[in-house]
Amino acid sequence: NSSTLEITASQFKNNTASKSGGAISGNMVSISDSSILTGNKAQAEGGAVNCLGIATISDSKFNSNSAGTYGGAIYAGGLLLSNSTVNSNTSDANGGAITVGNYALTPTFTTSQITNSTISGSTLDIPNSNKASSPLSLIIFL
Repeated sequence: NSSTLEITASQFKNNTASKSGGAISGNMVSISDSSILTGNKAQAEGGAVNCLGIATISDSKFNSNSAGTYGGAIYAGGLLLSNSTVNSNTSDANGGAITVGNYALTPTFTTSQITNSTISGSTLDIPNSNKASSPLSLIIFL
């Protein structure tokens, strides 16, 4: 399914999921226009967002989300993040803030991009970069 879940000017606060995506889960996800995701929790991947495909996120904030495994705020196959803040998110494994890629599968998307964004109080994780057909890369523009 190639449809995209579009979220604009919305707030997701203190949601929980017994598996992945504490607030949002989908194949393709777009989040924009001052959306705020705070205090969401997933038992597995993606404390706030679990996206199997590409997550396109702009002008949004992710604060204090948590995941039981990977990607405290965001777990996505690919990521285009711009003009956003990702602050104080945690995970019990890797990628306290963001995990891009997939631990079980070879990554489909080989480039992710972060532009004019702040990531603080947590880490980025790019799993299986050695399995990609071309090197998995993260491009950061300030």
